[in-house]
Amino acid sequence: MQNDPSAYLALPPPISTNALFNNRSYGKGRGRIITPEYRLWKSNAAQYLSVQVPLPVFMGRVEIVLYVGEKGAANLDIDNTSKAAIDALVTAKIIPNDSRKWLRSAAPEWVRGFTGIIAQITPVSGNVDRSDLVNWLPKAARGLVF
Repeated sequence: MQNDPSAYLALPPPISTNALFNNRSYGKGRGRIITPEYRLWKSNAAQYLSVQVPLPVFMGRVEIVLYVGEKGAANLDIDNTSKAAIDALVTAKIIPNDSRKWLRSAAPEWVRGFTGIIAQITPVSGNVDRSDLVNWLPKAARGLVF
């Protein structure tokens, strides 16, 4: 992939968004409490990234595809696999932030035959325009969102 502007990074097997914080531990001034499982996952992610130096740094808008290995993922929901992985990319300063200003799309995709996550990060030059969306929708549905 000679002209591919993407970066590819390995991350640990996914942890469900449901396992990141202990929501029963809210306390005055304490906020959400990170679970021991998430603390371990974050440590593993830092170790994975430390062997992939030099790490890429994206200073503009990006889109991310997370290729999530099905091995060992049990009954994990695909939509619960992204948060920890994307937050690890922010923590490592690979992307500036995961706000809509910087992260324009993120899509997890199951892949058979491996364990872990491969994050594909690609710079974004443009966005879908409102007029594109209007033209894609059937006329009867346009009033629902515009």
